[in-house]
Amino acid sequence: MTDSAIHTVVDPSTLPDAPGVYLYLDASETVIYVGKAKSLRKRVKSYFRDSEVLDPKTRILMSSVRGLRFFVVQSEMEALILENSLIKRHMPRFNIRLKDDSSYPYIHVTLSEEFPRILKSRPRRKRKGDRYFGPYPGIKSIDRVIAFIVRAFKICNCRKAVVSRKSSSEGGVTSGSIRDSARDSAGFSAGGNIRVNVRGCLNFQMGRCLGPCRGVLTPEEYFEKGVKPALDFLESGGKGFAEELRAGMLSSSERLDFEKAAWYRDLLADLQTIGIRQHVELQGRGRCDVIATASNEEITVIALVEYQDGELSDRKVFVFGASDPALTGSEREFLAAFVKSYYDSALALPREILLPLRIEDQELIGQWLCDRGGKRVILHFPERGIRRRQVALARLNALEHLNRKMLGMDRDRRRAMNAAALRELREYLELPRFPNRIVCFDISNLGVQEPVAGMTCFAEGEKERDGFRKFTIRDVEGQDDFAMMREAIGRFLAHVEAGEWPEPDLILIDGGKGQLGAGLSALENFSGLRIPLASIAKKREEIFVPHRNKPLEIPENCPAHLLLRRIRDETHRYAVSFHRTRRTRSNFESLLDRIPGIGPSRRRALLIRFGSVEAIARAGEDELISAGLPASVARNVIDDLGDRLLAAARAAQLDEK
Repeated sequence: MTDSAIHTVVDPSTLPDAPGVYLYLDASETVIYVGKAKSLRKRVKSYFRDSEVLDPKTRILMSSVRGLRFFVVQSEMEALILENSLIKRHMPRFNIRLKDDSSYPYIHVTLSEEFPRILKSRPRRKRKGDRYFGPYPGIKSIDRVIAFIVRAFKICNCRKAVVSRKSSSEGGVTSGSIRDSARDSAGFSAGGNIRVNVRGCLNFQMGRCLGPCRGVLTPEEYFEKGVKPALDFLESGGKGFAEELRAGMLSSSERLDFEKAAWYRDLLADLQTIGIRQHVELQGRGRCDVIATASNEEITVIALVEYQDGELSDRKVFVFGASDPALTGSEREFLAAFVKSYYDSALALPREILLPLRIEDQELIGQWLCDRGGKRVILHFPERGIRRRQVALARLNALEHLNRKMLGMDRDRRRAMNAAALRELREYLELPRFPNRIVCFDISNLGVQEPVAGMTCFAEGEKERDGFRKFTIRDVEGQDDFAMMREAIGRFLAHVEAGEWPEPDLILIDGGKGQLGAGLSALENFSGLRIPLASIAKKREEIFVPHRNKPLEIPENCPAHLLLRRIRDETHRYAVSFHRTRRTRSNFESLLDRIPGIGPSRRRALLIRFGSVEAIARAGEDELISAGLPASVARNVIDDLGDRLLAAARAAQLDEK
């Protein structure tokens, strides 16, 4: 059965509370409006108000709407970029922006050149061998980041491409020359040569460039000293520099050098933008299809996301009922049958098909596709990198469509399905009691920056929002996921032992044997609690229980396994969302923000009364109390602010050096 993912009855309450792009369609299924949203549910719901409160354009739009399509993405920035791409593709009549042929810029590292440069570019087509980071909506952000990279790593960003003396002489170019990089229509270098100034360019004379144009460095030396660390910086989103920049911002602010503090602040925000991995674009030309699945006891959903010339262009959804003959056999066999059936009738074949797992007869099917299309077609199961993230995005869309289907089912029917899955789960895990209440833990961190844990709660197989909990990791230094998991579960169990939170029938952990061991270690500290534990690892969807080295042999398409994966996926989404919020907020906190008892109102009152953070730090306890602070909060300010100012002073000394 095929579901086109067009919903003629638009019910906003069934849409996911997640970032994405929505497309309104008219009676002929033509796209008439494209919009982005931080929350698809809330944004689309805002259109379904009384017509009297809608503006005239929106009233006309909604009178023409007969259907809805949507894409789920992983961040608001991805939604912005996808909106741009879809508006240019469909040219909807109710959209007035983004119809020109401009595009968002990339950070471009010209690795195809002997001495790579770092540039800002809007390529119509990408040059083979070069690296592109982006696209990013903020042009000024890219300019600031490139300027920082040039200063930090001394990589060339001249408009002229440098060639070595050897290459110059072999190609008939004057020794030690450079090529003018005027752009042709494709965005590639073209044009003549000019003689190099042996003193080097202005950036070299200012100490901001390694000076490859002087002919002293070999291409290998230049790559190791400048290009490689610059690439590492871009690939990591600059996370290794965030703390250093934050300390510089605070020290500049305390020295009243607000212009420099603002520069640090803006650069931190820029690095956060650069550090967001985009999932709506792929490298390469031609068409690439990404396939992922989501299942429960009743239905299986396949999401097929199409990329054209690197840009996400379309999504198709296919739904199979539990009684469908195609669902017989393993998931590998089912996906293999789907690929053969779908592409046997396709008018055009993609150059690459990304799969969520290795399918039956993968090489044979790939050869069949090549023979049928008369060109090479690659079937690929990515295990890491950007293509693995594209499969994860397709799976997210499949899950959201599955959730919509589940919401449309009768409540009693869903309850019966969940009960059957829980009974099966009890048998497989050999649980002492029926697992009515399951809690699940996941850790989310980016290096050592703002590590957090998320806990979800499922009662009778359904989400229980009141039982969701967030944990900020406090006592773990460095990147130790096991210790973080131990701390989060230990804090939860302390509340359970005190009778503050209900005791679950099962604790599920997102991870492998290491995370399970950490959970078991935390449980051993509470001798009065007897709660079963299990873990589910992402890579192979393996399920582990304590005191057993090998994973349990549970069929991947059985109701119990599907239920555990659904719980795990929701927990991962919840933890990642909390971590993203914490990371964003921490980049803009002042010295006062992390002091217990100081909120926006008290911070504003203190700054008005004393004029600066330094003056607040010098104030005595009586002065702070007279400013309206309770005695305990005043003591927090004196103790905490003194430590932070000392750290800022040390950072200032390093900055001056």
